[in-house]
Amino acid sequence: KDQWYTTLVSDLVYPYRSNRFWFEVYELVRKLIQTAGVSLLLGYAEGVAISFAQSVTWLFLALLAYFQPYQKSTDLVFALISILLLGFLLESDDWFNINDCDSECKSAKHGITSDVLIILEVAVMLSLMLLDKLWLKESITFLNSQEH
Repeated sequence: KDQWYTTLVSDLVYPYRSNRFWFEVYELVRKLIQTAGVSLLLGYAEGVAISFAQSVTWLFLALLAYFQPYQKSTDLVFALISILLLGFLLESDDWFNINDCDSECKSAKHGITSDVLIILEVAVMLSLMLLDKLWLKESITFLNSQEH
């Protein structure tokens, strides 16, 4: 029983620095606010929901940059880029004048914007993973050479 609990907890706190072990709870709260908060506000007014989503996204981006909770810098960069891309997607209505066209046009523009951002995020993730592996391989080689 203790082994299962230790494994579960270590998987939740592994990517974070030891003094930021609580950051997974922060991440869950962030996701809850960004989804449930926006969903609740959509019933009230679309403009209010979008403004809330934009404000919350930029707030969480600033908090992430301030706390820098990850052990690996590549994890931090990926998290920052993911939130930046989300913020970009939320701002895209204004930047691409999506509000100036009919619903079919809006749907098409949103689809293209979402596709491009997803491709960018995957490309960044793969690049960071590759850099991380190359850096790790070089670090291990360096450490091994120091031992001999």
